[in-house]
Amino acid sequence: MKIWKSLNYNDTAFAPGRNWYYEHCRNSKSLLITAGDSWTWGDSLGRISSDGYVDDFEHRITHIYGSLLAEHMQSDHVNIGICGGSNVLFYDHLINLLSEVHSYYNQIIVILTLTELCREIKWDDIWIPKWDENSGSLDDFLKEYERNMFNSIQKFLLTRYPDVQFLIAHNFTKEFNDNREILGTSIIEKSWVDCLSEHQTLQPYPEIRLLTAGMAINPLIQHMKKINCYTKYKLDLFDIYNLGIDAIDWLDDSDLNYSQATRHPTEDAHVIWADYLKEVINA
Repeated sequence: MKIWKSLNYNDTAFAPGRNWYYEHCRNSKSLLITAGDSWTWGDSLGRISSDGYVDDFEHRITHIYGSLLAEHMQSDHVNIGICGGSNVLFYDHLINLLSEVHSYYNQIIVILTLTELCREIKWDDIWIPKWDENSGSLDDFLKEYERNMFNSIQKFLLTRYPDVQFLIAHNFTKEFNDNREILGTSIIEKSWVDCLSEHQTLQPYPEIRLLTAGMAINPLIQHMKKINCYTKYKLDLFDIYNLGIDAIDWLDDSDLNYSQATRHPTEDAHVIWADYLKEVINA
């Protein structure tokens, strides 16, 4: 029996050729849900490459951190991995999925690996703060944006499902310390790149907060132009862009990331992330 019978499993509109939904049923009374972007989907694993190979399904799906964790736990598993996806997509799908499956399981663990902020800003205004040229700094804008996101997660996920164990982290960005208290113990200490850094002799990963690449920066720039704040924040936006370049340079030097696309994690990197999450779950 399918875990989520109402879902269109072949929906690839967001990333053609790459189904974003995967489930594995063991007829368990526990369910692991993993949600995130292409890092969670397992991009670059196996024969997947940036030159046109779309999916190496059997290899990919058995090597992603979600499958490794679910096998360890002997739980049912749903993986929501949206290549190029935004945090609002993961959030929306989790709300829909939990409403369908919550009553069927004795235990549900949700691991939400957040991607960079603002990917959704161009087409979904759910977390955009009210802002104009007389408002605060760009950091203030981003902090408020993240605060709105965390408040939504708290209200519509954590509070609505108090018996579900939520683990919330980032893959290659950092949250504002001031916002951590909103999610309480659900937001875990380390990011994915923190864990990868510990297994290598590299310079520390740059202090990247919230966004790194054009997929998020370009929509943010367009929004700032729309609200007549681009000139005010132009130099700050350049600084963010330059920090993003530093992050890409770090990932290029990492033996645990592939040197293509958004420098996706290797198989070993998925093992490292899964092992850390095991520790957090069992703590």
